[in-house]
Amino acid sequence: MSGAIKTDSALITEMPVNGAGQIVPQFIWDTVVSKLSVNPATVSAAGTNQGNATSLTVQFNIITSGSAGQGVVVAPSSVQSNSFPYFLKIWNATNPGVTINVYPPSGVQFDTNGANIPIQLGPGAAIDICITSSSQGYAR
Repeated sequence: MSGAIKTDSALITEMPVNGAGQIVPQFIWDTVVSKLSVNPATVSAAGTNQGNATSLTVQFNIITSGSAGQGVVVAPSSVQSNSFPYFLKIWNATNPGVTINVYPPSGVQFDTNGANIPIQLGPGAAIDICITSSSQGYAR
C-alpha cells in the first residue's frame, strides 16, 4: 500500500505504509532529515567546560576526535535564528572511542539535570537534542 505527499519541492509518489495503514516511521524520519540539513559537520571535542568546549554550529554533528573529559556545546546560533524549538543530532565517532561531554547552551538544562550541566555521550553513541526554550532542552 502506498500514497502520495506533496513537499515544497517535489511530489513523493510512493509513501510506504504498514499493514495498519500507517506511514512507516523510517520514511517520516528520512523525509524530515532530508529537509533539515544535508551536510553534517565533523568536529573535534575540546575544552573541559561549557565555556571552552567546541561550539556546534549546525544541526547534524559528528564528533571525530577528542580526549576523555573534553566536550562540545550546543550554540544558540546553531539552528534557525535561535527560534524554539530547535533540533540537533550528535554522533560520537571518536577513535579510539572516548566519552564526550555535551553541554547545553548557557542557562539551559537538559531534562532535569540542572542548568549548564553536560550529558555524557559514550563511544559510538548518538543523541537527539531538542531545545524548547531559553532554559529547557531534552536529550534522547
